[in-house]
Amino acid sequence: MERRTYNITYFQRKKEKIVKISIYIILIFMSLPIILSYLWLILSSFSKGMKYGIIPTNLTLEHWRFLWESVEGYPNIWSVTFNTFLVAFLVMAFEVFVSSFAGYALSRFKFRGRVTIL
Repeated sequence: MERRTYNITYFQRKKEKIVKISIYIILIFMSLPIILSYLWLILSSFSKGMKYGIIPTNLTLEHWRFLWESVEGYPNIWSVTFNTFLVAFLVMAFEVFVSSFAGYALSRFKFRGRVTIL
């Protein structure tokens, strides 16, 4: 009969695999409350009531009607969304423009404190 011998790298790989699997199990277990909270939030937005706190009873789109009809006293959601994206894009473009000049100055010019900043 042949005796099978294993080198240390086999056991190291096995140990690393067990450690990785353990880490993933811990991370999944820790993220479950967050995932379940979002699931409950989404389910409750599509129902009029919840049975036992997690099972939706009457599914409806009533809570989402502001997407296709105007609500009195509030602006249209699509114009507000467009304004938000427009402002975000303009701020981002300005920031990239200003940061490129700052990056050039930091990389090319020699001044006191340059090493600290970089």
